[in-house]
Amino acid sequence: MLKINQNEAAALLGRPLRGTEDVRRALPELRTHGAQQVVITLGAAGAMAIDATDEICFCAAPQVDAICAVGSGDSFFAGLAAALCAGATLQVAVRHGVAAGAANTLQLGAGSFSAGRMQQLLAALPPAV
Repeated sequence: MLKINQNEAAALLGRPLRGTEDVRRALPELRTHGAQQVVITLGAAGAMAIDATDEICFCAAPQVDAICAVGSGDSFFAGLAAALCAGATLQVAVRHGVAAGAANTLQLGAGSFSAGRMQQLLAALPPAV
């Protein structure tokens, strides 16, 4: 699995990724570098992923009053990895990652959010598409 943010993906590909359609087109190309799954976080916009069958999913981030985004990428990956380890599909795991990343923004201190806060955000997220 390759998990990178939009800026890192653009640097790896050597071109800007200006929006979700650019990211959607970049996912299969990034998968050719050897990763079976590629996940790109999009900051306040959410995240997009491609699996080994080339199925692409997108999960929009919830609207929150962010206080600090430091550590949100790590929090996203923790939520994603925990869901995958529990047997979730990539599509479901991306939702967990988005909820964890958003929960992290709601206070100062990276990774100091509660599981309850993450679950509230997860419950309010629409399904990944």
